[in-house]
Amino acid sequence: MMNHSCASNTKTLMNREDLSQEVIAQVGIKEGEEVSNCYTRTSIAPTIRRRQLLRSKWFFDCVCKRCQDPSELGSNLSSLQCQRARCGGAVLPVNPLDNLADWHCTDCDSKLSHDEAIASVAAAEALIEERLPGESLVDHHERTIHALSPVLRPDNWLMVQLKQELGLLYGSPGGPLQWSNLSRPAKERKLQVCQQVVEVLGKVE
Repeated sequence: MMNHSCASNTKTLMNREDLSQEVIAQVGIKEGEEVSNCYTRTSIAPTIRRRQLLRSKWFFDCVCKRCQDPSELGSNLSSLQCQRARCGGAVLPVNPLDNLADWHCTDCDSKLSHDEAIASVAAAEALIEERLPGESLVDHHERTIHALSPVLRPDNWLMVQLKQELGLLYGSPGGPLQWSNLSRPAKERKLQVCQQVVEVLGKVE
């Protein structure tokens, strides 16, 4: 079995017909370089969630280059929005390999305790689950993204997940928002959220 890395240089493809697997390179691999694969299927998940999953399922603590980097290779998937007035910088864990470490703003260096950061994420997840009666899924996602923008950075994993789902909803075949029924602003919105998702995920996949 290949070693795991959250920034692996290969990807595994499953053949649904005969359940065979094929491992392909995602980047150029130099002679003598270690070949790695990602054991999880949650590349969008932030470091703390990936490391918890790897610890519970495979019994090791990942220390790959992505897990060691507070910005997660520049993707900022863990990032919260700084609450200091007129700042709005990215708040990231000081030491992502320490699950109890404080967080700090990369712009103004203000601090946030681990418990405060986790509470912010939990509140955001709860809001995502609170769909209003009669509210369409698209309206719910758009409302939630707007409501969370003062708390989560645009490239936070929860925001990216919402945008990824929106990209699928806008123009989905067979529904009221299928491509032929979309207004020009809706088509532009689909393009916008898809571009934002690709930009973030392109840094970690």
